[in-house]
Amino acid sequence: MINSMRSHDTEKLYFDTNGAAGFVFYFALASSIVLYLSGRALPATIILAVMFVVPLLLMFFKEPLTAAAEKKRAKLEGGAGMFIVQGLFELFEVLLSYFSNTLSFVRIGAFAVSHAAMMEVVLMLAGVEAGSPNWAVIGGNLFVCGMEGLIVGIQVLRLEYYELFSRFYRGNGRSFEPYGKTAA
Repeated sequence: MINSMRSHDTEKLYFDTNGAAGFVFYFALASSIVLYLSGRALPATIILAVMFVVPLLLMFFKEPLTAAAEKKRAKLEGGAGMFIVQGLFELFEVLLSYFSNTLSFVRIGAFAVSHAAMMEVVLMLAGVEAGSPNWAVIGGNLFVCGMEGLIVGIQVLRLEYYELFSRFYRGNGRSFEPYGKTAA
């Protein structure tokens, strides 16, 4: 949202899935789930409807709303029917990406469980439960650290190439020209 504000991109700042509308929707969804799972009362149905439906409508109508905010004439390419069909598929993709990105963070818990399991195996092989630990604890710990380093390295590469580049890449047709090199 900060980059959108700096670049004066009204659509991405207010109406995009990573903008204000998406933030309000996801925050309301996460808050409702936390309240439900903790046994606390959920807010009134009207408040939930506003917090869920209004941001989704803003994301659905982002092109016309952006045109109105920028005082331009909205143009619907392909007519109203095509706009509605395209908007519904985009909303489905938005909801699916929220779900998949949220599940993606479950990895962190899985890493903690795998660490505990690998260390338990190391301690069992070293004889710690029998009361006679040996040098295998140090070697096993180094092995576990190496494996976890490999896992972290893979996740960093995935995050850089998938998450980071997809957030900032804009396919506006301008060719890449490295600094200090002249075009031939």
